[in-house]
Amino acid sequence: LESWLRVVIGSQSSLQWSVGYTAMKTTNEEDVVSTYISSHPRHLINSQLLFRHEKFELGLNGLYKVRDARVATSIESSLERSYGLFNVRGTYLVREHFDAFFQLYNVFDANYQDILGAQMPGRWWMSGIRYQF
Repeated sequence: LESWLRVVIGSQSSLQWSVGYTAMKTTNEEDVVSTYISSHPRHLINSQLLFRHEKFELGLNGLYKVRDARVATSIESSLERSYGLFNVRGTYLVREHFDAFFQLYNVFDANYQDILGAQMPGRWWMSGIRYQF
């Protein structure tokens, strides 16, 4: 399921919000279950809020995953039953087809793994410039 809402604020601004939900249940006739299949979320909620004003854009997105918890004592690792992440992005349009951006990932420095034994990065950032042809 996915829903989008866009609100125009004056002549130069807009606010856009989306929210989505995915439910998955997998089965396998074999006795061996892949690590990747067994690690996927049973429930996934994602959302994005985007504010645009003239040449500036600010976005916030997040997700929340619920899955089966798992533990591997041999490598001292575990998958938590659920976790949430938030990211922030700011963009400034320098001129047509050319912008500068800053993005902060994992804002609250969540400690999580998508695959058992593969630790995902904590808070990190990226910035750059983009030219669109």
